[in-house]
Amino acid sequence: MTDPCTSPSLTVSRRRLALASMAGAGLWHLGAAAQPALPKVRIGVGSLTLNAAMPYVMMPPVLGYWRSEGYDGEAFSAQSSVQAVQLLAAGRVDFIQVNSAPMVQAVIRNRLPLRAVMVSTVIDWSLVVPQDGPVRALEDIRGKSIGVPALGAGGVPLLESYLRKNGLDPSKDVTLVAVGAGPAALAALNAGRVQGLMFWASALAGFEAAGGKFRYFFDPQWRRNPDYMLATLQSTIDRDPRMVEGIARGVAKASLFAMTNPDCTRQLHWKAYPGEKPTGGDEASQIALEEGRMKASFTAMQSALELGGGKWGRVTPANFAALQDLLVDSRVIDSRLSDPAEFIVNIPGFFDKVNAFDREAVLRQARQCSVA
Repeated sequence: MTDPCTSPSLTVSRRRLALASMAGAGLWHLGAAAQPALPKVRIGVGSLTLNAAMPYVMMPPVLGYWRSEGYDGEAFSAQSSVQAVQLLAAGRVDFIQVNSAPMVQAVIRNRLPLRAVMVSTVIDWSLVVPQDGPVRALEDIRGKSIGVPALGAGGVPLLESYLRKNGLDPSKDVTLVAVGAGPAALAALNAGRVQGLMFWASALAGFEAAGGKFRYFFDPQWRRNPDYMLATLQSTIDRDPRMVEGIARGVAKASLFAMTNPDCTRQLHWKAYPGEKPTGGDEASQIALEEGRMKASFTAMQSALELGGGKWGRVTPANFAALQDLLVDSRVIDSRLSDPAEFIVNIPGFFDKVNAFDREAVLRQARQCSVA
């Protein structure tokens, strides 16, 4: 007598069911694998260092903001603003984060159809010298060497214009030396290889946290003009305005998150980018260094937010008209665009769309220090 549980017909049915299940599972895995990857978006950042003081471009991928918009965004160091512009012109990146002077120069001098998408900070660069050193007035810098992060850095044209405005010839009266960023720059100053440094506020805050004491020189007009900005080509805007909007909205959300919970931002940044964590000293000194950088950066970010009327990233033709005046007066450029609106992304209602996100959800996420 045959056991019904082991009958040939039932065994065949079981085998068919197992094969069908395996096939279904295989098809499911194939379907999952076949799902298209998110479009890759590359952002070249005009800086040698990518620390937590740049949350607007470094935190969107960490917090999932660009993924939620449907893009796999990646920010990387392009060394300097000038090199970032060159990468964009060559089609190597989709966006760049650069200083305003090189951006305007690229549009005016090279006729590059470059457009500002999001302004993150005002101009917060300064020339500093040792507080107890021989340089007491700007004219005392004559014959000295000034360290800059790179010769193509965004602060170089500002420095040159500032010197000219005060009766110094930057091509004859000073020598510019590329000293890199971070400890190497401060070491060059302390060793006397340079007698001054021209850097942005968060970098200078880091030098001060490492023991530097400085006398500052800068043009007060700088603090009232847009500076570090996300930019792209007009052809990119024409080709994919939705992508431009989505990347910009991720920048806005990351900016709000960071300013709401700086300590969480620092922790997440260090976890995602361990190579950007300060080295040397104990944990407390590393935290103090990064917090000093972030505080200085957030001051410039808050000023940019106020410049934009309370909307993240917003910049107006009037802002660029004033910036052109500053750069012409300083001889950074020798002509103007007749319509300064041509410097700005031309998607209708763009900054309203970029700022149309669930603000309370971002605030809640920041307070909970959670990743989407």
